[in-house]
Amino acid sequence: MKVAINCALFAWLMVTVSSRLVSAASPQEFVLKVTLDPPGSTTVIETIVVPQRPFDASKVLNGEKITIKGYLAAKRRDSYDLRLTLTEWRSEKNNLALSREFDLTPGKVEAFGFISGVVYLRTILLTPVPKAKLSQ
Repeated sequence: MKVAINCALFAWLMVTVSSRLVSAASPQEFVLKVTLDPPGSTTVIETIVVPQRPFDASKVLNGEKITIKGYLAAKRRDSYDLRLTLTEWRSEKNNLALSREFDLTPGKVEAFGFISGVVYLRTILLTPVPKAKLSQ
């Protein structure tokens, strides 16, 4: 009887540990690419995102700090909900912040922006990280 219980406990432990190792070692990773296309120039900022983990990435270009931060929710059907805050900081008096929620389908570009005398177009793209890169 003791042997049977020990075998059952050992089997349960192995299944539990191995399933946790697999799920911890293989999260679905994506490249989140945000393109800012104001008149006269284009800026791209990219970062690796994982569902259910917050992210924060910044880039300084020509004295302007661009930051994207947010949260990618778990997959729902064929898409992912994304909360994104985009900040463009030139100075204390010259800065923009835009927060939005998206329903992103991997591989499909979404456009957004605002109008302030001219249209400032922003695009966002979520693409899976190739599995070959995950294994390296």
